[in-house]
Amino acid sequence: MIKINLSTIKKGVKKSKKKIEIQSQLIGAVALIILTAAGAGYGWFWLNSKVSRLENEKVLANKELTSLKVQVKVVENYEKDKKNFEEKIGVIEQLKKNQTGPVIMLDEISKNIPERVWLTKITESGGKINMDGNAISNTDLASFVSNLRKTKNFTNVELTESKSATEKNIPIYNFKLQCDFKVVIGAE
Repeated sequence: MIKINLSTIKKGVKKSKKKIEIQSQLIGAVALIILTAAGAGYGWFWLNSKVSRLENEKVLANKELTSLKVQVKVVENYEKDKKNFEEKIGVIEQLKKNQTGPVIMLDEISKNIPERVWLTKITESGGKINMDGNAISNTDLASFVSNLRKTKNFTNVELTESKSATEKNIPIYNFKLQCDFKVVIGAE
């Protein structure tokens, strides 16, 4: 009878199956390594481009920040100048207001003082006016007080002192007068 040894064939088939299996695993591993390397390369390239883009944006943002800082400084200087000008305008307005008060007061006194009455001293403190002067007669002095009381700018007119005296052998009346003064627009 003829003997056939099939064991070597089985061994060869097993080896070739194992070889094919190992080769396919090796090809799969190499493909996986290649795909992983390609993915890592793409990721590296993508991250590098993103970092580069973000650095460019940072440079542009810094330039814009520098420009805005200059503009902020200009605005701050403008506001500072505006505040200074407003303060100066306020001072000028106050000076104008203070300047018109004495002018109006002296104008009102000159309109209402009789011919035979003259003032020797006028002082003002906080809206209170003190006047010292002389009059030829008591009637002239009474007329002056009455005229001041009729004005809208002078209030609380009060004769605080009146005494007779002589100056260069002429009899006169020395007087002291106190009143409040307030600028009233349109006062006549």
